[in-house]
Amino acid sequence: MDVAAVTMVTDLARDFHDTKAEVTWDPRREPWNWTGQVTPLMDDETDPSPGGKRQAKETRRSAGAISAYGPEMDIVSGVVSIAYSHFYIAEYIEQGFESVDDLPDFHTDEPVIVTPGKLTIVSCVQEHKAWVTLMLAEAQPVQQAEQWQSLGSWPYRPVYRGRMGISGPTTGPAVPAAGWLPGSQGYAPTLTLHPAAIYTVHVYARGRKDSRARYEAAMTREEWGLNEGFEDYVAIFIPAGEQAGPQAAG
Repeated sequence: MDVAAVTMVTDLARDFHDTKAEVTWDPRREPWNWTGQVTPLMDDETDPSPGGKRQAKETRRSAGAISAYGPEMDIVSGVVSIAYSHFYIAEYIEQGFESVDDLPDFHTDEPVIVTPGKLTIVSCVQEHKAWVTLMLAEAQPVQQAEQWQSLGSWPYRPVYRGRMGISGPTTGPAVPAAGWLPGSQGYAPTLTLHPAAIYTVHVYARGRKDSRARYEAAMTREEWGLNEGFEDYVAIFIPAGEQAGPQAAG
């Protein structure tokens, strides 16, 4: 696992944890194992097909390894290329469903714009790469470090099958950092919500308060290649109710 991945995992373990799950990182164990009640959501190494990966995840979920309503958390991370000062956390449009995508209203001053099937996160820097983490937990995390700024919380209702991805507006899906999870290279990070649940999503940012000033200072120093380390984001989905599950057309 590369240094950046270890650093981010350690920070998240320290800064965010479920009220029922004490999360720690033990570097003496295998690098992808957590101690405590958190289980990372991994793609299946043996079957790279989308159906195979979904089946592997569902098998682990039914076996109790991953549970949206249990004491464990799902967590995925990726690096997204932000363009035009924003990126998306959005559901994949599944086969048989009609798109309900609405354009976000960028005239608002809100840092997060929620539309059906999508969260648009507004960055303070026009173009850069940011580490984004999605979590599924049963309760709001506690003991956030001061460096993490809460951007707010919003209701979210799945409109397709609840598979959430991270992407830039023109740059495509986020990619896992090298060494984040074994077998994850080449797969877009995906967090699966239950389509029949209603969620409250809490969004946090790190570095956002002075990211623009740091970016402009880098440009003044003519460090044109510096495009990372300005902002990080965490979005935590917490079940808050139930809804009729979305149905495919026809």
